[in-house]
Amino acid sequence: EQRKELEEWLTFNSDQPAGALNQAQYALAQQKPDQVEFWADRMVEFDNSSEPTLLSARLSHAAGNLDKAEQRLETALEQNENFTEAWFVLGMLRGEKQDIPGAMDAFRRVVVIDPEHGRAWYNLGLAHVQNGNRDAGIIALQKAEAFSENTADAAYALATIYAQNNNLE
Repeated sequence: EQRKELEEWLTFNSDQPAGALNQAQYALAQQKPDQVEFWADRMVEFDNSSEPTLLSARLSHAAGNLDKAEQRLETALEQNENFTEAWFVLGMLRGEKQDIPGAMDAFRRVVVIDPEHGRAWYNLGLAHVQNGNRDAGIIALQKAEAFSENTADAAYALATIYAQNNNLE
């Protein structure tokens, strides 16, 4: 009975952006990725500005569609090239896809727009190290340590790099 009422409510409210979002989240909970994509597309049809597009990218990512999520993020960035959260999420997504140069580019864009974005400095530092550029990684991680709310991760990464190179500073 409750499930039927929920489905009726969702159907009734699906002609609005919030209703489409609810439908997408419901489909995600039901593990129906095709339905998630359908409702994420519908949500962007209602409002194709950068914020709903970012939200639709997050839904695509949660549904396991990394390529669609990346496409949606790129669309959001076409609409607003200074959208730091979209650049950050794109960097994380590219890192997950093992596109380290692409992740580094996205994180660099974040720190150009917001030089005190600690999470971006942290991830940029890790990407540099993973890409074989230890010195650039150390510089970025030091900036992460300075700007991040949680400095422990950056400090740990720096300590690990120093220890691996027998350079305990």
